[in-house]
Order: sequence, then C-alpha cells, then structure tokens
Amino acid sequence: MSPTESIAPISFPEREIDDVRESLMRSGIICTTRVQHEKGLYIKGRQYMTPWGDVVDVVGVTEGKGLDRHPHQALLDDQMRAEIGDHPFDIVYLRIVTAPQVVARSGEHVLQLCVGDCFDWLKARDPGTIGNAVCDPPYGLEFMGKGWDAPWKYGFTEAGVLGAPLPSFTSSRNPMCRTCHKHKRGSVSHVACTCDEPDFDDVEHKVGDLQKFQRWSEEWLALIYKVLVPGGTAKIFGGTRTFHRIGAAMYRVGFQDLHMDAWVYGSGFPKSMNISKAIDKHLGAVQEPTGEVYVKPDGSSPGQGTNSWTDELGDREYQITAPSTDEAKAWEGWGTALKPAWEPILIGRKP
Repeated sequence: MSPTESIAPISFPEREIDDVRESLMRSGIICTTRVQHEKGLYIKGRQYMTPWGDVVDVVGVTEGKGLDRHPHQALLDDQMRAEIGDHPFDIVYLRIVTAPQVVARSGEHVLQLCVGDCFDWLKARDPGTIGNAVCDPPYGLEFMGKGWDAPWKYGFTEAGVLGAPLPSFTSSRNPMCRTCHKHKRGSVSHVACTCDEPDFDDVEHKVGDLQKFQRWSEEWLALIYKVLVPGGTAKIFGGTRTFHRIGAAMYRVGFQDLHMDAWVYGSGFPKSMNISKAIDKHLGAVQEPTGEVYVKPDGSSPGQGTNSWTDELGDREYQITAPSTDEAKAWEGWGTALKPAWEPILIGRKP
C-alpha cells in the first residue's frame, strides 16, 4: 500500500471542487464549512486526500452557528443557505501539504512538485532517501524590516487565516541607550536619546539574533542531513553578512568537507548611507535643492529596481540636493557600504 492510500478522503460538493482546488493552489490554505452529518468528521492535526489527489492538513477547526457566522455568507446561494439553515457547523481550515502532480518527465525520471512547510515535509521523509539538496533560505538580515527574513522570531507555521499573513511586515528594532533608557529613534510620543555619548544596545542584540538564526538553521539542516544518502551533498545559499552562521550550523549537524561557491552578478540592492547627507544632518545643516529632479518609475527609489517589496506603484520624483557644509562637500559621493554583487553558496557532504 502506498502512503497516500492510507490517508482518509475528504469530500466537497461537486459544484465547489474547482473553486476549492484553485484556491488551495493559489493561497495554500482555505476554510470550508461542515454541517449536520459532516460536523465533527474532520479532526485537527490529521491529513486527508482530496478528490483530485492533493494531500491536505486540517490545521484548525472552529464552531459556528447561523448564517451570519458563516465565513463565506456573501457567496452562498439559496441551496447552500437551505442546507446550513440554523444548524451548528464546523469551520475547517485546510492547508495543502503536497500536490502529487507530475510537472516534468524525462525517461524514467519524474519531477514531483510538493507544496507545503519544508519542516513538515522533511520530517515525513525516510532517512537516506534523497541524493542532493539545494535551497535558498532566509538570510537572517530582517530585510527591510520584514518578518519573513527573521524566521527565528516569527516562524512560518499556521499562517494565513490562522495567524499573521506571510510575508509578515515588522519594524526594525529601535536600539535603546543604557544611560538614559531612551531609544535611538524618537517618535511623536517619545523623545529620542540626547546623550552626548550614547551607549546603545544594538550590538549585543544583533549578536544574539545571529545566534538564534544559527540555532534555527541547525533545525532544518539537521532534517536535510537526515534524509540525504551517505555521500549526498547540500548546497545552501546565504547572505554575505550571515553565511558564516549557516556554515557553522552545517558543521554542527554533521556535514563534512565544507567549502564555498559564489553567485556573482552585476546588480544589487544598495544598503549604503550617504555620508555627505549624514554629515549635514549631524551638523544641523539643510541641503538645498539644486533644481534637478530624478524620476524613478514604478514607485522605486534611486539606485533600486522596481519596488515590488512595498507594492507602491507609479512614477516618483526625487529632488537632487547639494551639500551645505564644507565637511559634507568633502564627502560628496561617498557611502558606507559597497553594493552587493555576490552571494555565497555553502556546500557540505554527508559522510
């Protein structure tokens, strides 16, 4: 018996099957209602087989009663309203685990696309059954303050309708001064630190976060190590500022012969501070517009590509300014960082 033959089936009304399948493939998670004889039939934590062959997890079950409590009340037709009536019903949240559909075939080799949480998928695999692994995990940089790049803080499980949507958006941490106990950046209701020699705690915070990032990396790397055959290799992409933590994690879970490849490219997302503007700001000087305007399309800012990270659309104009102080003029055109132009790839072998 194959693993899928032992999974209990889940049924849907014939008129809903196409919509349910499309929604699952698009968002990965849906909710469906179960009334009368189907109430209590589906249990949280169990897996079920859909009529079209996908495996789904029941990640939550809540109870409702009355049409006004139905999550899709605006979409119900007369037949559906009559079926539900005043009966209590279960709202069953389903998350797709795997879509056993062949997307490519070459001779005897079949490529199968599986949709789901990699932690769950790897845990369900038998040891020593996969030849090689290639992945591009979060780099632990909290890129633009987004939670999906800080998985040790926010996690990836039970998202969507059951938790915070992914990618989650969080603000970057505001360091606190140990002397005055005020934050580095002020706000409307809070005054920023004004100490002559502030002692911010951001260094220790970043070190602590990197340690958590390494421990989180060890969790999924240990699962990859488990499923690899002896001699199998793992190829893990990383960020230039955090790849050493991934390398350390690979070493700790047992990978040997660690070495590094690199993906080198000509474009990058600049993360540099304009030193000239920073000097004028520090000295309390205001840079005056030169009269020139820089127009960047699609809502992106100078030096960036299309700004799909913030979903802001439309052209945007930026005033070109000139340094005001002699100190700022001396540093015009200088920044604090180079544009990234490569990504390290850590490679390890399971003995």
